[in-house]
Amino acid sequence: MLLAVSLTSQARIPNGVIQCITSGLKPGKALAKHARNHKLSFKGSIQAGKSIQVAAAKYNLKSVTLELGSKSLVVVFPDADLDKAAQNIAGQLFILNAQVCATGSRLYAHGSIVDELVAKMKATVDAVSPPAYQDGIHSMLLPPGHQPTTTSNTRL
Repeated sequence: MLLAVSLTSQARIPNGVIQCITSGLKPGKALAKHARNHKLSFKGSIQAGKSIQVAAAKYNLKSVTLELGSKSLVVVFPDADLDKAAQNIAGQLFILNAQVCATGSRLYAHGSIVDELVAKMKATVDAVSPPAYQDGIHSMLLPPGHQPTTTSNTRL
């Protein structure tokens, strides 16, 4: 998002038309309440999104777009191409640290293919190496507090 905002000057969009604020709940609520803002786009937690939506509706009924954390479902049927499915499912976990609202976080697979699919996903994950840092797609999980949750979520 920050890169997209930085590119607005190249597109000759006047300064201040598009802004990105990386912060907590207070600034989001303040922006939602402010009468001069006509559009607000928010990406973050469900709790913060609800608060912003309520404030925007209560104070001036502005247009709000919310991308909130969710539990997107992936379903794999017995006739699926398991190599492709494993690559796509496992690959989502590494694109932008899985911080994409549509990243599959729950997986349902037909019982007849579970073992093979899990083995293929494990092979895909095992092949991932540390990022080169310059690609802008892969990055490390820096906050130490996230590591235990991430580790427990990725055990196969």
